[in-house]
Amino acid sequence: MPYLLRLQLTDRPGTLGAIAGALGRAGVDILALDVVEHNRGGTAVDDVVVDLPDGGMPDTAVSACTSVPGVTVAFVTPYPAGAPLGRDLEIVELMAEQPSDAEQVLASAIPDLFRLAWGIVLDASEGKARVEYRSVGSPQDDGFVTPWLPLASARRIEVDPGWAPTGWSDLLVVAAPLSGRDRALLVGRHQTPPILDSEVARLGYLTTLATTLRTTSAGAVSDGPACAVALDHIVLTVGDVERSVAWYCDVLGAQSVTFGNGRRAARLGTSKINFHWVDDPAPAPVARRRVPGSGDLCVVVPGPTAEVQAHLERHGVPIEAGPVRRTGARGPMTSVYVRDPDGNLVELGCYNP
Repeated sequence: MPYLLRLQLTDRPGTLGAIAGALGRAGVDILALDVVEHNRGGTAVDDVVVDLPDGGMPDTAVSACTSVPGVTVAFVTPYPAGAPLGRDLEIVELMAEQPSDAEQVLASAIPDLFRLAWGIVLDASEGKARVEYRSVGSPQDDGFVTPWLPLASARRIEVDPGWAPTGWSDLLVVAAPLSGRDRALLVGRHQTPPILDSEVARLGYLTTLATTLRTTSAGAVSDGPACAVALDHIVLTVGDVERSVAWYCDVLGAQSVTFGNGRRAARLGTSKINFHWVDDPAPAPVARRRVPGSGDLCVVVPGPTAEVQAHLERHGVPIEAGPVRRTGARGPMTSVYVRDPDGNLVELGCYNP
Protein backbone atom coordinates (compact mmCIF):
# COMPACT_ATOMS: atom_id res chain seq x y z
CA MET A 1 0.00 0.00 0.00
CA PRO A 2 1.52 3.35 -1.02
CA TYR A 3 1.37 6.22 1.47
CA LEU A 4 1.02 9.97 1.04
CA LEU A 5 3.14 12.19 3.26
CA ARG A 6 2.63 15.93 3.49
CA LEU A 7 5.96 17.54 4.29
CA GLN A 8 6.65 21.01 5.64
CA LEU A 9 10.25 21.95 4.94
CA THR A 10 12.78 24.71 4.71
CA ASP A 11 12.79 25.92 1.09
CA ARG A 12 16.48 25.79 0.26
CA PRO A 13 18.59 23.99 -2.36
CA GLY A 14 19.38 20.40 -1.50
CA THR A 15 16.50 19.74 0.90
CA LEU A 16 14.53 17.53 -1.49
CA GLY A 17 17.71 15.67 -2.40
CA ALA A 18 18.44 15.06 1.27
CA ILE A 19 14.87 13.75 1.77
CA ALA A 20 15.21 11.43 -1.22
CA GLY A 21 18.52 10.14 0.11
CA ALA A 22 17.11 9.50 3.59
CA LEU A 23 14.12 7.63 2.15
CA GLY A 24 16.37 5.59 -0.14
CA ARG A 25 18.60 4.52 2.75
CA ALA A 26 15.46 3.36 4.59
CA GLY A 27 14.41 1.26 1.58
CA VAL A 28 11.49 3.55 0.72
CA ASP A 29 10.74 4.33 -2.96
CA ILE A 30 9.36 7.73 -4.04
CA LEU A 31 6.48 7.22 -6.50
CA ALA A 32 5.40 10.85 -6.97
CA LEU A 33 6.05 14.35 -5.65
CA ASP A 34 3.91 17.47 -5.84
CA VAL A 35 4.94 20.96 -4.69
CA VAL A 36 1.78 22.21 -2.97
CA GLU A 37 2.86 25.62 -1.71
CA HIS A 38 5.81 28.02 -1.50
CA ASN A 39 5.68 30.52 1.37
CA ARG A 40 7.38 33.91 1.58
CA GLY A 41 9.00 32.95 4.86
CA GLY A 42 11.31 30.49 3.13
CA THR A 43 9.25 27.36 3.74
CA ALA A 44 7.39 25.01 1.41
CA VAL A 45 4.76 22.29 1.56
CA ASP A 46 5.27 19.16 -0.57
CA ASP A 47 3.19 16.00 -0.99
CA VAL A 48 5.20 12.80 -1.49
CA VAL A 49 3.78 9.38 -2.37
CA VAL A 50 6.06 6.54 -1.26
CA ASP A 51 6.13 2.76 -1.48
CA LEU A 52 7.36 0.98 1.64
CA PRO A 53 9.62 -2.09 1.69
CA ASP A 54 7.94 -5.45 2.31
CA GLY A 55 6.68 -5.51 5.87
CA GLY A 56 7.56 -1.84 6.34
CA MET A 57 5.49 0.55 8.44
CA PRO A 58 4.65 4.19 7.65
CA ASP A 59 6.78 5.22 10.63
CA THR A 60 9.81 4.19 8.57
CA ALA A 61 9.11 6.89 5.98
CA VAL A 62 8.20 9.46 8.63
CA SER A 63 11.44 8.88 10.56
CA ALA A 64 13.51 9.09 7.38
CA CYS A 65 11.96 12.45 6.40
CA THR A 66 12.23 14.02 9.83
CA SER A 67 15.89 13.00 10.05
CA VAL A 68 16.55 15.83 7.55
CA PRO A 69 16.96 19.17 9.37
CA GLY A 70 14.04 21.55 8.86
CA VAL A 71 11.58 18.84 7.75
CA THR A 72 8.38 17.92 9.59
CA VAL A 73 5.58 15.56 8.53
CA ALA A 74 2.14 17.18 8.77
CA PHE A 75 0.32 13.91 8.16
CA VAL A 76 0.63 10.46 6.58
CA THR A 77 -2.22 8.47 5.05
CA PRO A 78 -2.71 5.42 2.80
CA TYR A 79 -2.94 6.42 -0.85
CA PRO A 80 -4.56 4.35 -3.64
CA ALA A 81 -2.07 2.64 -5.93
CA GLY A 82 -1.67 4.60 -9.13
CA ALA A 83 -3.59 7.64 -7.90
CA PRO A 84 -1.91 10.69 -9.47
CA LEU A 85 -0.92 13.98 -7.87
CA GLY A 86 -1.65 17.38 -9.40
CA ARG A 87 -4.72 16.30 -11.41
CA ASP A 88 -6.13 19.77 -12.12
CA LEU A 89 -5.82 19.52 -15.92
CA GLU A 90 -7.32 16.04 -15.91
CA ILE A 91 -10.35 17.30 -13.99
CA VAL A 92 -10.69 20.29 -16.32
CA GLU A 93 -10.81 17.88 -19.26
CA LEU A 94 -13.55 15.80 -17.59
CA MET A 95 -15.58 18.92 -16.81
CA ALA A 96 -15.26 20.11 -20.39
CA GLU A 97 -16.49 16.73 -21.68
CA GLN A 98 -19.73 17.03 -19.68
CA PRO A 99 -20.20 20.76 -19.06
CA SER A 100 -23.80 20.51 -17.80
CA ASP A 101 -22.53 18.31 -14.94
CA ALA A 102 -19.22 20.13 -14.41
CA GLU A 103 -20.02 21.04 -10.81
CA GLN A 104 -20.83 17.44 -9.92
CA VAL A 105 -17.68 16.21 -11.67
CA LEU A 106 -15.61 18.59 -9.57
CA ALA A 107 -17.35 17.52 -6.34
CA SER A 108 -16.64 13.86 -7.19
CA ALA A 109 -12.97 14.63 -7.76
CA ILE A 110 -12.52 16.66 -4.55
CA PRO A 111 -11.31 13.82 -2.27
CA ASP A 112 -8.47 12.77 -4.60
CA LEU A 113 -7.69 16.21 -5.96
CA PHE A 114 -7.24 17.98 -2.62
CA ARG A 115 -6.85 15.03 -0.25
CA LEU A 116 -10.09 16.13 1.39
CA ALA A 117 -12.75 13.90 2.92
CA TRP A 118 -15.73 14.90 0.77
CA GLY A 119 -17.44 17.45 -1.47
CA ILE A 120 -21.12 18.35 -1.75
CA VAL A 121 -23.07 20.70 -4.02
CA LEU A 122 -25.65 22.74 -2.08
CA ASP A 123 -28.66 24.76 -3.21
CA ALA A 124 -30.10 27.06 -0.53
CA SER A 125 -32.43 29.03 -2.79
CA GLU A 126 -35.47 27.89 -0.75
CA GLY A 127 -34.08 28.94 2.64
CA LYS A 128 -32.49 25.65 3.71
CA ALA A 129 -29.61 23.88 2.04
CA ARG A 130 -30.63 21.02 -0.23
CA VAL A 131 -27.87 18.64 -1.29
CA GLU A 132 -27.88 18.43 -5.08
CA TYR A 133 -24.90 16.10 -5.20
CA ARG A 134 -22.52 14.45 -2.72
CA SER A 135 -19.25 12.61 -3.32
CA VAL A 136 -18.54 9.19 -1.86
CA GLY A 137 -17.89 9.50 1.87
CA SER A 138 -19.93 12.69 2.29
CA PRO A 139 -22.07 13.15 5.41
CA GLN A 140 -25.75 12.34 4.94
CA ASP A 141 -26.95 15.47 6.77
CA ASP A 142 -29.38 17.70 4.90
CA GLY A 143 -31.59 20.71 5.55
CA PHE A 144 -29.14 22.84 7.55
CA VAL A 145 -29.07 26.62 7.19
CA THR A 146 -26.38 28.56 5.34
CA PRO A 147 -25.86 32.02 6.88
CA TRP A 148 -22.52 32.30 5.03
CA LEU A 149 -24.26 32.51 1.65
CA PRO A 150 -23.98 34.25 -0.74
CA LEU A 151 -20.24 33.95 -1.33
CA ALA A 152 -18.02 36.36 -3.23
CA SER A 153 -15.15 33.87 -3.47
CA ALA A 154 -13.90 30.59 -2.04
CA ARG A 155 -13.16 30.85 1.67
CA ARG A 156 -12.90 28.90 4.89
CA ILE A 157 -16.17 28.60 6.82
CA GLU A 158 -16.15 28.46 10.60
CA VAL A 159 -18.13 25.45 11.78
CA ASP A 160 -20.80 26.93 14.06
CA PRO A 161 -23.46 24.85 15.88
CA GLY A 162 -25.91 27.53 14.79
CA TRP A 163 -25.83 26.22 11.23
CA ALA A 164 -23.72 23.06 11.05
CA PRO A 165 -25.16 19.58 11.62
CA THR A 166 -24.24 17.66 14.77
CA GLY A 167 -20.92 15.89 14.35
CA TRP A 168 -19.28 18.58 12.23
CA SER A 169 -17.41 20.20 15.13
CA ASP A 170 -14.14 18.45 14.26
CA LEU A 171 -14.23 19.40 10.56
CA LEU A 172 -12.41 22.04 8.54
CA VAL A 173 -14.78 23.39 5.89
CA VAL A 174 -14.28 25.51 2.77
CA ALA A 175 -17.09 26.82 0.56
CA ALA A 176 -16.89 28.17 -2.98
CA PRO A 177 -19.64 29.91 -4.98
CA LEU A 178 -21.37 28.12 -7.85
CA SER A 179 -23.85 29.32 -10.46
CA GLY A 180 -26.74 31.06 -8.76
CA ARG A 181 -26.67 33.36 -5.73
CA ASP A 182 -27.52 30.61 -3.24
CA ARG A 183 -25.51 27.65 -4.52
CA ALA A 184 -22.10 26.51 -3.30
CA LEU A 185 -19.59 23.70 -3.32
CA LEU A 186 -18.84 22.73 0.28
CA VAL A 187 -15.75 20.62 1.03
CA GLY A 188 -14.58 19.16 4.31
CA ARG A 189 -11.60 17.59 6.01
CA HIS A 190 -10.94 16.52 9.58
CA GLN A 191 -8.85 18.89 11.68
CA THR A 192 -5.47 17.60 10.48
CA PRO A 193 -3.86 18.81 8.28
CA PRO A 194 -5.03 22.42 7.80
CA ILE A 195 -6.48 23.47 4.46
CA LEU A 196 -3.82 25.68 2.90
CA ASP A 197 -4.37 29.10 1.28
CA SER A 198 -3.15 27.65 -2.02
CA GLU A 199 -5.78 24.89 -1.82
CA VAL A 200 -8.54 27.44 -1.19
CA ALA A 201 -7.34 29.45 -4.20
CA ARG A 202 -7.19 26.37 -6.46
CA LEU A 203 -10.70 25.39 -5.40
CA GLY A 204 -11.90 28.89 -6.29
CA TYR A 205 -10.34 28.72 -9.77
CA LEU A 206 -11.85 25.31 -10.49
CA THR A 207 -15.34 26.19 -9.26
CA THR A 208 -15.30 29.34 -11.39
CA LEU A 209 -14.46 27.20 -14.42
CA ALA A 210 -17.15 24.63 -13.50
CA THR A 211 -19.74 27.40 -13.17
CA THR A 212 -18.76 28.90 -16.53
CA LEU A 213 -19.01 25.52 -18.26
CA ARG A 214 -22.40 24.77 -16.69
CA THR A 215 -23.83 28.20 -17.51
CA THR A 216 -22.58 28.09 -21.10
CA SER A 217 -23.99 24.59 -21.55
CA ALA A 218 -27.39 25.64 -20.18
CA GLY A 219 -27.54 28.39 -22.78
CA ALA A 220 -26.95 26.03 -25.70
CA VAL A 221 -29.74 25.78 -28.30
CA SER A 222 -31.28 22.34 -28.83
CA ASP A 223 -32.46 20.97 -32.15
CA GLY A 224 -36.11 21.32 -31.15
CA PRO A 225 -38.58 21.32 -28.26
CA ALA A 226 -38.57 17.49 -28.05
CA CYS A 227 -34.80 17.08 -28.27
CA ALA A 228 -33.70 15.03 -25.23
CA VAL A 229 -30.85 16.69 -23.35
CA ALA A 230 -30.52 14.62 -20.16
CA LEU A 231 -31.93 11.69 -18.18
CA ASP A 232 -34.06 13.13 -15.37
CA HIS A 233 -35.35 10.03 -13.55
CA ILE A 234 -36.24 6.37 -13.89
CA VAL A 235 -38.89 4.31 -12.09
CA LEU A 236 -38.29 0.91 -10.45
CA THR A 237 -41.03 -1.43 -9.28
CA VAL A 238 -39.96 -2.95 -5.96
CA GLY A 239 -41.27 -5.22 -3.22
CA ASP A 240 -40.45 -2.83 -0.37
CA VAL A 241 -40.04 0.87 -1.12
CA GLU A 242 -38.39 1.85 2.17
CA ARG A 243 -35.95 -1.03 1.90
CA SER A 244 -34.97 0.14 -1.58
CA VAL A 245 -34.59 3.77 -0.50
CA ALA A 246 -32.38 2.69 2.41
CA TRP A 247 -30.20 0.51 0.14
CA TYR A 248 -29.58 3.21 -2.45
CA CYS A 249 -28.84 5.79 0.27
CA ASP A 250 -26.60 3.55 2.40
CA VAL A 251 -24.68 1.82 -0.40
CA LEU A 252 -24.62 4.46 -3.16
CA GLY A 253 -24.80 7.65 -1.10
CA ALA A 254 -28.11 8.75 -2.64
CA GLN A 255 -30.35 11.34 -1.00
CA SER A 256 -33.71 10.18 0.34
CA VAL A 257 -36.58 12.11 -1.26
CA THR A 258 -40.32 12.31 -0.51
CA PHE A 259 -42.51 14.02 -3.10
CA GLY A 260 -46.08 14.25 -4.34
CA ASN A 261 -48.55 12.35 -2.18
CA GLY A 262 -45.92 10.65 -0.05
CA ARG A 263 -44.08 8.98 -2.92
CA ARG A 264 -40.47 7.97 -2.31
CA ALA A 265 -37.32 8.31 -4.38
CA ALA A 266 -33.52 8.32 -4.18
CA ARG A 267 -31.69 11.27 -5.73
CA LEU A 268 -28.34 10.53 -7.40
CA GLY A 269 -26.62 13.74 -8.51
CA THR A 270 -29.01 15.59 -10.81
CA SER A 271 -31.15 12.49 -11.48
CA LYS A 272 -33.35 10.34 -9.28
CA ILE A 273 -34.91 6.90 -8.99
CA ASN A 274 -38.64 6.78 -8.17
CA PHE A 275 -39.95 3.61 -6.51
CA HIS A 276 -43.34 1.94 -6.99
CA TRP A 277 -44.75 -0.81 -4.74
CA VAL A 278 -45.42 -3.89 -6.87
CA ASP A 279 -48.84 -4.49 -5.26
CA ASP A 280 -50.01 -0.88 -5.11
CA PRO A 281 -51.73 0.97 -7.93
CA ALA A 282 -49.43 3.58 -9.41
CA PRO A 283 -50.57 6.82 -11.04
CA ALA A 284 -51.05 6.34 -14.76
CA PRO A 285 -49.36 6.10 -17.13
CA VAL A 286 -47.01 3.32 -15.98
CA ALA A 287 -44.80 0.67 -17.56
CA ARG A 288 -46.76 -2.17 -19.14
CA ARG A 289 -45.04 -4.95 -17.18
CA ARG A 290 -44.12 -3.90 -13.66
CA VAL A 291 -41.96 -6.68 -12.19
CA PRO A 292 -39.44 -6.31 -9.32
CA GLY A 293 -35.91 -7.19 -10.38
CA SER A 294 -36.31 -6.37 -14.07
CA GLY A 295 -34.29 -3.13 -13.88
CA ASP A 296 -30.78 -2.75 -15.28
CA LEU A 297 -29.13 0.62 -14.66
CA CYS A 298 -25.68 2.18 -14.52
CA VAL A 299 -24.60 4.91 -12.11
CA VAL A 300 -21.31 6.82 -12.23
CA VAL A 301 -19.10 6.68 -9.12
CA PRO A 302 -15.90 8.67 -8.50
CA GLY A 303 -13.62 5.68 -7.93
CA PRO A 304 -10.95 4.51 -8.10
CA THR A 305 -12.38 1.02 -8.67
CA ALA A 306 -10.38 -0.57 -5.83
CA GLU A 307 -12.00 1.83 -3.37
CA VAL A 308 -15.44 1.06 -4.81
CA GLN A 309 -14.83 -2.65 -4.20
CA ALA A 310 -13.68 -1.98 -0.64
CA HIS A 311 -16.76 0.23 -0.05
CA LEU A 312 -19.08 -2.56 -1.24
CA GLU A 313 -17.31 -5.09 0.95
CA ARG A 314 -17.77 -2.88 4.01
CA HIS A 315 -21.51 -2.75 3.27
CA GLY A 316 -21.73 -6.52 2.73
CA VAL A 317 -22.76 -6.13 -0.92
CA PRO A 318 -21.45 -9.00 -3.11
CA ILE A 319 -20.05 -8.14 -6.54
CA GLU A 320 -21.91 -9.91 -9.32
CA ALA A 321 -19.23 -9.27 -11.97
CA GLY A 322 -16.19 -7.12 -12.56
CA PRO A 323 -14.14 -5.07 -12.58
CA VAL A 324 -14.61 -5.06 -16.36
CA ARG A 325 -14.07 -2.47 -19.07
CA ARG A 326 -17.24 -0.92 -20.48
CA THR A 327 -18.19 2.07 -22.61
CA GLY A 328 -20.25 4.72 -20.84
CA ALA A 329 -22.00 7.81 -22.13
CA ARG A 330 -18.76 9.78 -22.20
CA GLY A 331 -16.23 7.07 -23.04
CA PRO A 332 -14.39 4.07 -21.55
CA MET A 333 -15.14 3.19 -17.94
CA THR A 334 -14.36 0.41 -15.50
CA SER A 335 -17.44 -1.18 -13.94
CA VAL A 336 -18.49 -3.57 -11.22
CA TYR A 337 -21.98 -5.05 -11.05
CA VAL A 338 -24.12 -5.56 -7.95
CA ARG A 339 -27.78 -6.28 -7.26
CA ASP A 340 -30.15 -4.21 -5.16
CA PRO A 341 -32.59 -5.87 -2.70
CA ASP A 342 -35.06 -6.72 -5.51
CA GLY A 343 -32.40 -8.17 -7.78
CA ASN A 344 -32.17 -5.20 -10.13
CA LEU A 345 -28.74 -5.14 -11.78
CA VAL A 346 -26.82 -2.02 -10.81
CA GLU A 347 -23.62 -1.20 -12.69
CA LEU A 348 -21.19 1.08 -10.84
CA GLY A 349 -19.14 2.74 -13.57
CA CYS A 350 -15.91 4.61 -12.87
CA TYR A 351 -14.17 6.94 -15.33
CA ASN A 352 -11.17 7.11 -12.97
CA PRO A 353 -10.23 3.40 -12.70
